[in-house]
Amino acid sequence: MITKDIFICSAFGGLESNLVLARKYCQYVLDKDEDANPFAPHLIFPQFLDESKPEERERGMQLGKDRLYKSKEMWVFVVDGVLTVGMTDEIKEAIACGYPPQYYFDATDVNNIVEMRHVVSGVLPTIGQLLAPKPFASRASKGLSSIAAALKAGARYSDLQSQLDSFLGQLDNTESNPEADATWETSYRIDRND
Repeated sequence: MITKDIFICSAFGGLESNLVLARKYCQYVLDKDEDANPFAPHLIFPQFLDESKPEERERGMQLGKDRLYKSKEMWVFVVDGVLTVGMTDEIKEAIACGYPPQYYFDATDVNNIVEMRHVVSGVLPTIGQLLAPKPFASRASKGLSSIAAALKAGARYSDLQSQLDSFLGQLDNTESNPEADATWETSYRIDRND
């Protein structure tokens, strides 16, 4: 039984290529959550409203916002760290009404969509936050390779701690406390299932 309406926030701008992506995002939501009912307003309203006419575009945006208010969650799909004007308006609307929570995904590679868990719901994210997975990914291969090579050469984990800290960042109190980490994970999963 489908129980959770999920609002899809992604770029449109009247481009057919963005509609293709929106369909993929809807499929992604269905694959991730069997109780989901994804809704992308730009897959529906441009079928009968003309995006190039300001009054019809505004009507479509209002119809989309009406669905946003009824949704349990908003999933924001970002390509290359860019939020369009329409996406920003939808996110601001969700934040202003305090509902639904927003979850952000890096969809720069549509075949490898990554949830950006570091982006906080209820606050408009910065470009730096939206681009964070890309710089990390570019450093990951090189950083992990050098650490793996050192371990294979006989280095102890404790000898590599400073190298790991510079690559991954310092452990915070939650990460260094397994009990606190388990508590955080439990609350995260409960929040996602509410």
